[in-house]
Amino acid sequence: MLKKDIAFLLSTGKFSEASSYLSKEVKWNIVNDQELNGFIEVQRYFESVSEYFDTVVTNFKVDEVIENKDKVVVVGTAEFYKDDKLLNVIEACDVYLFENNKVKELKSFCISLDKFNNN
Repeated sequence: MLKKDIAFLLSTGKFSEASSYLSKEVKWNIVNDQELNGFIEVQRYFESVSEYFDTVVTNFKVDEVIENKDKVVVVGTAEFYKDDKLLNVIEACDVYLFENNKVKELKSFCISLDKFNNN
């Protein structure tokens, strides 16, 4: 699978389809939230996020995918709905660093757009 396809899958919540492309030593920095170290921690987090995604309707929009030799950047938005009500909109930028066609590091910048938050 191409690096940009792996990054696209992970950034759009299709974790099970791309998890085999994570390094055993993968590190994920979710800026201003938490840092995850190693495949098991990252996999557990993916599972919890997937459980949440099962309770809402998601609409992912990828605006841009930028790729060079060992890095892929995915920029986009995610809308979350429940009972046809918009719950939240997240503007996101995910930066993937690859080694041997596996994600070695992931850095995610996620900003909740308050003007869309109905809470």
